Amino acid sequence: MELASYEPRRHLTPSEIHAFTEKCPICEARGPREPQLAIQENPEIFLLLCRNCFGLSASHMPRRDVLDQLYATYYDKSEHGRIVFQDPQRLGRHIVKTAAAGLSSEQGLRLIDFGGGDGSIAIAAAQLLAQRTRRPIQVKVIDYQPDAPLRQGLVDIEYLGDVKEAPTDCDLVIASGVFEHVPDLGSTLIQLVNKLRMGGVLYARTMYSLPLIRLLGFKMVYPAHVHDLGDRFWSSTPKWLPVPIQLVRSRPGIVETEFRRQPLRTLVAHCFKLPAKIECLWTRNPIFKLYGGWEVVLRRAV
Repeated sequence: MELASYEPRRHLTPSEIHAFTEKCPICEARGPREPQLAIQENPEIFLLLCRNCFGLSASHMPRRDVLDQLYATYYDKSEHGRIVFQDPQRLGRHIVKTAAAGLSSEQGLRLIDFGGGDGSIAIAAAQLLAQRTRRPIQVKVIDYQPDAPLRQGLVDIEYLGDVKEAPTDCDLVIASGVFEHVPDLGSTLIQLVNKLRMGGVLYARTMYSLPLIRLLGFKMVYPAHVHDLGDRFWSSTPKWLPVPIQLVRSRPGIVETEFRRQPLRTLVAHCFKLPAKIECLWTRNPIFKLYGGWEVVLRRAV
């Protein structure tokens, strides 16, 4: 059984993976990383724990051409179209409430949607912010590229192929369910934080599946997922990230599905997240780890 039916999974051969390195692909700390889970046999690939950043990463990263081929039909397999969240409007409202409530600018706001597919989530958030501020909103979606930029009312949308093309002095970066897919996560996270103005915020949702895998016998969706990132990883981020940030929010992530569409799956997800949510009333590192996914808001320190 797999944790997410829309995520591509395949067995990689020795020619399709990079050689093992002791350097953590996230924080770049060197030294032994502890095996936590075998995620593939022949060749053996393990999920390794870094004791510096507490990120879990695959011991062997897939080659770029393999990932390009894997993701060529990625959204064709998604149950939600060109995004991997059931209702982008609901997530947009959630992001505005939890991450963007304090954002304002006389000149308007700039948003980056990293790995956002068609940008539906960022566009939903931008439309709410435009209604609130009555100012223009620029949305830069870093993913696949349609033919031309779009405009919806006060919201301008542009599709970019690389984070390097995005402007600096952005107010909000959205990374919804994408960081677990990025082999060079550390450098990517640094680039995205550097795109924020002072006081700008980054909202991220990430999968944390290891406890569920151990309890229920799920398979890790490798090589689509090459990292597993939960509460301990995000709590440690201000300590190792070489850009000053503040951890504003850190708690179990919003449930992706809805009761009206998938009532049983949604009920189970809420039940698994509830104990950790209660613990988060007094700690950012709950004992109960079966929450499945985590979300954070990071603020670029002034």
